[in-house]
Amino acid sequence: MVEVQTPLHATTIRFADRGYTAISRAADAQGISVSQYVREAALIRAALDELDSSMEALHTAHDLLALAREVRSLSEVSNTSD
Repeated sequence: MVEVQTPLHATTIRFADRGYTAISRAADAQGISVSQYVREAALIRAALDELDSSMEALHTAHDLLALAREVRSLSEVSNTSD
């Protein structure tokens, strides 16, 4: 199987100390880097912005939050069974 590489774009984002600390703690709690945390948050925001209505966005946001909690829960179970 041939893997096609998608070009990636770099950007710089600046946060005040307080904001960065909050993001860093949230990323650490999920076991991911700050970069990955911000990347995922931006993609989720972009997906929500493309929805047709605020109600649709609200339902999708709730679904994404529930999914994130489920993944975190499964990760914690997996880590404790190692």
